[in-house]
Amino acid sequence: MRKYKIANLVGLVLLVVSIIQVLGLKTFFAGCSKRDNGSWMNCRWATQAVIGVSLLLIVMAVMLILVRSTNTKKGIALAMIPTALLNILLPGYLIPLCTSTSMRCHTTMLPAVRILSLIIAGIALVEVLGLLFAGRRERKQMEAAMEAGTHADEALEQAEVPAIEEPAQEPEKEPAREIPQETSQEPAEESPKEPSAGQEA
Repeated sequence: MRKYKIANLVGLVLLVVSIIQVLGLKTFFAGCSKRDNGSWMNCRWATQAVIGVSLLLIVMAVMLILVRSTNTKKGIALAMIPTALLNILLPGYLIPLCTSTSMRCHTTMLPAVRILSLIIAGIALVEVLGLLFAGRRERKQMEAAMEAGTHADEALEQAEVPAIEEPAQEPEKEPAREIPQETSQEPAEESPKEPSAGQEA
């Protein structure tokens, strides 16, 4: 969360500087004014080109504030660096200024554009480096967390698996000895014999 706040703050600073550059080129460090015949000086077209690039920087700064993805923020900030450097090359190099170096375009507009463009490029570079380091730190934290989670899972699995205990062997019981029962053998009583009919006679 802190990383997003810092990135949004950097985007806000870039937005403010880009807006100052556009408004300044229209007001307090604008190029040369019109000639007496109503035509524009050469520096007019350099000023218009710088304003166009600065408007693009404003859009990129707004995107840097609104976007949540770290990689997208990194890409936008990285793209702002050559865009800002283009503003340095436009007046005087790619588009010629007025012939006389004492004109307003040389003494006021050109230094202001270069200073503000360098500020934008420098802030964007700091933003890119900050996001790179933050991304590496996040990756290391995630790897450490994943490693710690793996160790915790392994420990939990080991704790959940019960130790296989061998069943206790019961002592063998000796077979019960059969005690022979003593049978009392008593002589059977002889029943008295009845006298037969012959003997009675």
